[in-house]
Amino acid sequence: MKKHILITDDEPLILLGLAEALQSESIHIDTATTATKAVEMIAGSQYDLYILDLTLPDMNGFELAQKIRDCHPKAKFIFMSGKYRDLQDMLQNSAKAAALNPTAFITKPFDFAQAHDIVCRSLVS
Repeated sequence: MKKHILITDDEPLILLGLAEALQSESIHIDTATTATKAVEMIAGSQYDLYILDLTLPDMNGFELAQKIRDCHPKAKFIFMSGKYRDLQDMLQNSAKAAALNPTAFITKPFDFAQAHDIVCRSLVS
């Protein structure tokens, strides 16, 4: 069964690189460069995993995740940012992150192979 992932990041190179690294016969990738576009996309679809940048031009990734969670209560999230060192650092410093219970965190800049492994683990958890 094909898995569907929505990646939201305002950096085109991150979107392109991550989409290329993750796309396969078993994974379909959609991308959005703004939270507004991501919200439009989730209105008609449900994704198996949402990968969200924490810094977007129109709202932060935590706010976007909450909007997604309101529509899809069982949504799984991976957050990505250069602001925190790792998942533990993010959870300790952001009550919003802890409340959303992300499956993982990707620190920018990141290795695409490492990101692929994190995403694959999140899809099966």
